[in-house]
Amino acid sequence: MSKDVYTLFSKTARQCAPVIMGIKEANLLKINTKNEKKTRKLFEGTNIEMKKLYSINQSSVYIVYKRNMLESYVRRPENMDILLENDYRDTDFDSMLNVLSARCRKWTKDYNDYPHEIGIFLGYPTNDVKGFIKNKGHNFLEMGYWKVYSDVNEARRLFSAYNEAEDKVMKYFYANAVCDEAENEVIDCI
Repeated sequence: MSKDVYTLFSKTARQCAPVIMGIKEANLLKINTKNEKKTRKLFEGTNIEMKKLYSINQSSVYIVYKRNMLESYVRRPENMDILLENDYRDTDFDSMLNVLSARCRKWTKDYNDYPHEIGIFLGYPTNDVKGFIKNKGHNFLEMGYWKVYSDVNEARRLFSAYNEAEDKVMKYFYANAVCDEAENEVIDCI
């Protein structure tokens, strides 16, 4: 396996471990734009989907998610309230992802009005998303995978579970990554 391919798939497995293990709805994944096809191939035949949010400086940022988990989380009334407050008028799930992508692309042009409601799409606790928006990222109680504004003990439990998921996925990746020499692509790593 080439070093570049190995690095790409190692990075993808590491960043997406909680999603791969089914304990988190979604994660962001930033990859070099030239590696998009290879990264998509990694998730073929799985229940994990990718949606490009934006591209900048030869990098693409994707939301990587399990549709049923994420859609169920996003549709919770308290989460829909946040999205409606942020002009997500069409409640079709794919339409909401399109609005998020458009808001992210707008942000890359002027660096104003970052769509902080992205936390809902990443499965962050609702009260932490609200706290982040209200406090403009300040006055948090703890910081890990996100800034915590409410239940610190639950956040620590989740952070620990996500770290354990990363350890498991990376051990599996290192033990089972195989290379198809003709294609020079990883064909089985998760």
